[in-house]
This record gives sequence, C-alpha cells and structure tokens, in this order.
Amino acid sequence: MKIHRIWKISERIYSILVEITNEEMPLPGDYLEIQDNRYPILSIKKTMGAIKVEILGNSIPESKLCEVIRTRPKSGSFSVIGPINDWIVAGLRLRGYEINENIKESDLIIITKPEIISIRPNQRVIFAPSLSSTWQDIVKFNEIFDAYNITARYDLSKPIITDEDQVTVNIPLLGTKIKYPSKFNSYEINKGRESVIIGHLENKPNTYVIIYEPNHSSFIYSTSAMLIPYNFIDENANNLEALISLLNWKYAGGEKLVKKEILTKNETGDLVFSLSETTPETAFNKVIEKLSVIGGLLIERDDVSKSATIQLPFNSLTLRINIVVTNNSLRIRISDSTREISRLILIIRALISDTIRELSERRALSEEFKKTLILLLSVQEKLITVKDMIELDWNPYSILEELRKISGELSLIPKYSSIAEEIVKTTQSLESILKKENKLPEEFKSEIYARIEEWISELKKKASSL
Repeated sequence: MKIHRIWKISERIYSILVEITNEEMPLPGDYLEIQDNRYPILSIKKTMGAIKVEILGNSIPESKLCEVIRTRPKSGSFSVIGPINDWIVAGLRLRGYEINENIKESDLIIITKPEIISIRPNQRVIFAPSLSSTWQDIVKFNEIFDAYNITARYDLSKPIITDEDQVTVNIPLLGTKIKYPSKFNSYEINKGRESVIIGHLENKPNTYVIIYEPNHSSFIYSTSAMLIPYNFIDENANNLEALISLLNWKYAGGEKLVKKEILTKNETGDLVFSLSETTPETAFNKVIEKLSVIGGLLIERDDVSKSATIQLPFNSLTLRINIVVTNNSLRIRISDSTREISRLILIIRALISDTIRELSERRALSEEFKKTLILLLSVQEKLITVKDMIELDWNPYSILEELRKISGELSLIPKYSSIAEEIVKTTQSLESILKKENKLPEEFKSEIYARIEEWISELKKKASSL
C-alpha cells in the first residue's frame, strides 16, 4: 500500500495515512511491514479515500510503501457484544486470541452494551461498559445481572472520581496494577453474596472495580477502559498482562460457593455439614424436626450446647443418632456403621443436605428482602427531604445532587429501575434549566414536587407487595 503521511502521536505510537486498496481491510493486531520492519497495528480508521492506521514502534523509517502482514492467532477466540476500543482487539489478537463472530464457538465474550445473549456453561464472559455508556446503560446492566442471577451490582450512587489523570487499580491476586484515564465514566461495584473481589482502587481497598462470579465464569469491570492495554504507552500499566492472566486463571474456591462442603467418614458413620450460610440454632431445630418426621424419637436435648440424641428404628435395629452443632458445622454420629445401615446413612445425608440448602436459600432471600426494604425506606425519606428543600427554596444545585444520589441508590434494585430512570430524566431536565437560568423556575418547582409525590406513592405500593 502507498503511504501518504507518517506522524508521531506519542513516545511509541505513530499514525500512518495509507491509500485504500482492493485488499481485505487489516485488523487491529495485524502488522504493518515497512522496510522489512514489522509494527503491530493498534487501530484502524477509514477516512476520505484512505486509511489511518495507528502502529506501535520506537521509530519509523521514511518510506513510500508498506505491506499488511496477517496474524493467525491460535490460543483461543473471543466475541464482542457492543462497541469496543481497537486497542483491546489488538492486544488480544497479538496474544493469540482471534476475534470470532460466532458467539457460541468463542472461548470468551466481552459484553460492552447491555444485552442478554445465550451463554454456554463455563464460557468466560467479561461485562465491561463501553467508553460511551450512559447512566441508563449501567442501569440496564444491573437488570441483566438480575436476569443471569449474577449477584454483583454497579452502584450508580458512587461514581469513581479522582484528582489524578489516571485511575490505578490493584489486583492483589496477580500482584500487579492496571491504569486507565480518569476521564472515562465508571462506577463502583457492590459485591454480591457469590462475588470474589479481584480489583480495587489503589488507595481505597473497599472500592471494588473488578469482581468475579465463579458460578457464571463472569468478570465484571467498572469500565471497558480497564481492558485497554495502556502498557503500550505506560510501562507501569499492566492492563494486557492482567487481562490474559485472568482469562487463564482457575478459581480454586469455586466449588465451595456452589455446594456446601460435606465430609463422610464411613468407619465411624460421622457426617459433617458446613453451616457457613445459616445460623446454628435454626439448623439444630430443623434437623431434629426432619429426623422426627422419618420416625426418630428425641430422647436427649441440650439447647445451650446445641446437642441432642435421637433414637431411630431401622429394620430390627434401634439406632442412636447424636447431633452436635457448632458455629461452623453440624456433626451427626450414628452408633452403628455396618453395611446394613449404609443406605440409611445416604438417606440421612441427602435429607440434611437438602434441609441446610433450603435454610441457606431462605436466609439469602430474607437478607435480600431486608436490604431492599431498608433501601426503599431510605429512598422515600430522601425524596421527602427533597420536597422540603423545594419548599424552603434550597440551593437548586443541592436538590440536583440529592436527586442524582437517590436515582443511583434506587438503580441497585433492577425491579425499580423504571422509577430510577424517571428520576434521571428529571435531573437531566433540571440540569438543563439550571445551565440556562441558574435558578429553579416556580412552574418547574411544582412539576418536580408533583413527580416526587408520584414516586413516593409508587415506592410505597411496591414496598407493600414485597
């Protein structure tokens, strides 16, 4: 191809304007060969009658011609749903991952716009809002997480703000850091009950920005800017290395999040059940109840030490079953461990496993209910405060900021995202008016006041139906 112009963008990045030919368009991650030197292509943009190509190199020789050298990645493949920065594509292709239009055949799916798709079991997925994602897009991402049963959520009330030009993220798991420009819109991520923390802000260990959900083989990033390999221009940013390492990483603790640990010792007939997600008192009472249902007779019970003895008739035998519950486990010891009762042991193990799983699920639902109710009550209280602020002619910019916080909190519950979106539209209208008039007109005060009344009424109705 004919070169029209070469110019330097940064220390290691050059732009080259080349003539369009009938050849197939190059892809980010291919190489541009100039005078026997090959330079990785980072991005490609079409212009009037030409192509602008960004390449990586320390220096570029003067030349009038160049040639595209295709790469043939073999490590795996990836698909993209939504807009994605060319540098991300270049980085993955240069490290052996080929872009694939067939989602079902890909090893990795990168989702940058909120869209529900069919995902194979154990297919790796990265949720990372695009650089142009709006507030409404992030709300929809939370709705999609709800549809996929992903427990993490973006917290729209907590945008990531820093005085620095770059945001630095620590990834303790890999012992490395990644960076991205602070100009890009991004939000904190609230850890769910099945989430594993992967990355947090450098000086704020409680601000989570990368989360892993083992049960869905999914990574959640605050923004797709974190995936851009800025290490091409900043040697202290290991974005590409971190991305590749996480794609090849296997979470050793995943099984513990899927099912409770059960240990069996055939020589003693002991069964041990983990109680990590239910209370010892509840488990103790429920297990006694279940064993009574299948014919067990309670002969001893100590609620202080949470221990009990139950007699259970089985064929011609009368078995003694000892139950002991601690803070972390429930232990059952059966007096006879002969082969004749091995089937009974299996039945008891299945019965108690199901009981503990049921209790854990109930507790999770109860906790979720409490969080939702507390959040709804908090939002209602803050909306009432905004009404008072309007009546007292409070600073309109304070009203604007308060409404933003309310919409962010409410967006954490996907079922209420429609109300959150209405509040967002109101804040956008208010912001537009303040830019023009620097005050809140009387007619708009009445309008906001009426809308707040509607929102409170709707929230009360939804809260009463929980």
